[in-house]
Amino acid sequence: MAILAYLITAAVGAAIGWFLTEKKPDYGLGPIGNIVVGVVGALVISQIIASLGIYIGSGIIGVVLNSVIFGALGASVALFILKFVKRS
Repeated sequence: MAILAYLITAAVGAAIGWFLTEKKPDYGLGPIGNIVVGVVGALVISQIIASLGIYIGSGIIGVVLNSVIFGALGASVALFILKFVKRS
């Protein structure tokens, strides 16, 4: 079950990074950089949230919901932080 959660979270992070590259080409580190930052941010933030004991559901539906929501949140936060770090 954990492998499924990591794969879904990484896929969501990659999708957010790619989407951001398509909508704002001059934002971040380019296509590959944004995808990598999105995946890493999604995995790190979802691990932090899971270690705090915050879950949205149980069973396979809960795994998918947690992975998608926390993955999107993590990728968005990581790319947002990247925007300010790169600007400095």
